[in-house]
Amino acid sequence: MMAVAGCAFAGMAAGEEEVARAVGLLCKIQTNAFHRYDADLGQVGIFLEPTLAMANHSCVPNAMVQFVGRTAVLRAERQIEAGDEIEISYTDYTYPLARRKEALSPYCFECCCPRCKDNLNVYQVCAASRDITPPGLGLLPATSKARDHPAVNDPMKQALARAAGESATRSTEARASPESLPERRNMLLAQYRDCKDLISGDLWAVTPVPQVLTEISIFYAEDGNFPFALAMACFVATKCDPYRYMAPFHPVRAKNTFMMAKLLANTAGGTAALGNSVKSVATKANLDSKAQEMLRDIDQVSLCQMLLTMVLRSAPVGYAAEWELGVAAREMLRDIEELPGRDKELSLIKSWIGDPAGDQSKAFFDYAVVQQVDALASLGRAVLKMDFDEGV
Repeated sequence: MMAVAGCAFAGMAAGEEEVARAVGLLCKIQTNAFHRYDADLGQVGIFLEPTLAMANHSCVPNAMVQFVGRTAVLRAERQIEAGDEIEISYTDYTYPLARRKEALSPYCFECCCPRCKDNLNVYQVCAASRDITPPGLGLLPATSKARDHPAVNDPMKQALARAAGESATRSTEARASPESLPERRNMLLAQYRDCKDLISGDLWAVTPVPQVLTEISIFYAEDGNFPFALAMACFVATKCDPYRYMAPFHPVRAKNTFMMAKLLANTAGGTAALGNSVKSVATKANLDSKAQEMLRDIDQVSLCQMLLTMVLRSAPVGYAAEWELGVAAREMLRDIEELPGRDKELSLIKSWIGDPAGDQSKAFFDYAVVQQVDALASLGRAVLKMDFDEGV
């Protein structure tokens, strides 16, 4: 039908030969086009560029295509040496093998990359990859190393990641998303139960756990519980995203960093908001006293400002001015910089911005950002224990 309509639009006869040629052209366009998706809106556009269409697929890609407005930008996800083939992923490479095969079926080939050939989990792929995180962009504490995760070398954990990842993905995606908050909470409880084997195995980065945790964070935000929403976003940013997407500037990681900054802006009642939340959770979830103290003393404004700066550093080179996330981050930064009485904090932050690789800047970033986000992430785990683990 589309081929016949295309012939009519082009003013051509709609004979058998013309329609067959139109079908062939439509199939080529469909196969070689980039489908632009928005997490909230779904598919929002189709982009066709002959040179980019020549890039082959791998589930362990060394590059990705990122959209800035109506422009497609090819970015290296890791080091590419002279003579290396540029490979992108035609699908979400964090999904289970069966789902990736299903997504690749229209292309009529079978992926033979290491992730597919050996059915590697996200921790194994991350451990085998070289860390490319520059100073001032990583949120993981120095002690967190992917190669130390049991799923890298333990056959039982690897089998659990494969089997539970496949079944939980099918179960969570089969559940309809209701509109009302009480119904959504019940759905999230059910999805969390679907992931119970992955959660009990400490496999937080295995799909669909990150997606469910992100939805829990959104649920808390829409329910007006911004401290809990922030804690969950920090949990995802430290326990999930770095193992799924190694590039620190990956759009998913940049978007979650921006989300943390926005949530911090909504906990503007001061540290008391977080401190009171910690007290209420600590009674039921035994949150350790060190995390409580860090949360009570946290400088939310400085943390927000530094997270927004991290977002700006994630922008595609040459496209920072047009990048939607960058525009929003700059607007928030302008408001923060106008706040009075922050001369000391601004001086430290400006020094960090000017020389993020310096020893003093590294120490400042570790204290002001990494440790604070880690403390908030520990609150996120306590929130899950209190609100969701009881239903598992």
